[in-house]
Amino acid sequence: MKKTLITLLLLTFSIGAKSQEIEKIQKRDTIGFLSKQSIPFFAKIIKADKYTFVAFELEELTKCYYCVGSVEIGLENSDVVQLSNIERSTTENQPYLTFLNNEDLAILKSSPIKRITVRTDDGEFEINNITETNYFQKNLN
Repeated sequence: MKKTLITLLLLTFSIGAKSQEIEKIQKRDTIGFLSKQSIPFFAKIIKADKYTFVAFELEELTKCYYCVGSVEIGLENSDVVQLSNIERSTTENQPYLTFLNNEDLAILKSSPIKRITVRTDDGEFEINNITETNYFQKNLN
């Protein structure tokens, strides 16, 4: 069931997706900045039926094709959530699309964000300037 849903969502967010669904990702919140260059790091929570996804976007993160990367979120209570990109687009500038299972949801709701590490084909980026530390606590209901 989970694999079928992920496949369905990959098709939904692929190149041929409806522009309305793409706009949902593009209407996003800034939750922090890449400290060295002050490049904004965006997140958007997407709910589809009873499933929850988060789209992440950072200029360096979205410049690669077939990104096999992840976003690691460290919380103030020392918990860590590792979210893998499930979108494998052949176009540039696609947000990372990650699936939140029930355990991820519970952990992200439990404590404010302390750090975010983005791993991409091109390297690792630390988002140290977190401006919305309570982003997941406020937006995951």
